[in-house]
Amino acid sequence: MIPLRPRLHAALRSERGGVSVEWVVLTAAVTGIFVAALDAEKAALRSFWFDVGGEVTGMAFVGEAGVSYDFDDGDAGGWSGAAVADVPGFGRALGPIAGSGGLEAVTRDFVVPKGAGSVTLTFDLYGLDSLDRGDDAVLYIGGREVARVVAWSGGTRTEAGTVPGVTVTGRQIDGGRDLGGYYEQGHDWSRDSITEITITVDDPGDVLSFGFGSLADQATDDESYALDNFTVRARAPSS
Repeated sequence: MIPLRPRLHAALRSERGGVSVEWVVLTAAVTGIFVAALDAEKAALRSFWFDVGGEVTGMAFVGEAGVSYDFDDGDAGGWSGAAVADVPGFGRALGPIAGSGGLEAVTRDFVVPKGAGSVTLTFDLYGLDSLDRGDDAVLYIGGREVARVVAWSGGTRTEAGTVPGVTVTGRQIDGGRDLGGYYEQGHDWSRDSITEITITVDDPGDVLSFGFGSLADQATDDESYALDNFTVRARAPSS
């Protein structure tokens, strides 16, 4: 018969090994849960910081998911120079925006994530009512004119400028007919348009400023513009 003491030593060694393995597994599991929770907390804090920073500075922070404005809640979201209105036939949008002699009348600043290689802005531009040749919409980035949208009888043509690092395209979605607006419905001059605008800015820096103005020369119930479905997204540099 094996003496009692050696058997006890063997049993203890066996239990110690099992406990050690289980402790390692348990520690790894707890560590994984902690790291996951920490990442979630960081994301929540980052989102909170963006929200608070926007309230304090009046700027919009372009987070990982970008920033969007559909204006459906009636809130202008910190935009300067225009309010949200229920535009007949279009729903809620930022406008109507009257003529400004082509100068920046509506503006919004965006804080760009550090190291972003480019920022892309997309939005719908509504041309309302009796816009004709010469009543151009003027787009600005960083206080510089980057493009004009030439509108006439419900048709549009986007003319991009030559600012280095800025690309502007326009695609007319609808137009040439009465879509709504403020002018007398059904009138020959009441022809509206919807143009999808895309602006890409390379090496945007820390803050990107967007501006809008127009050369419309009549009252807003005759001719005007509105902005809707505005989205800003940042991209990291391509490797």
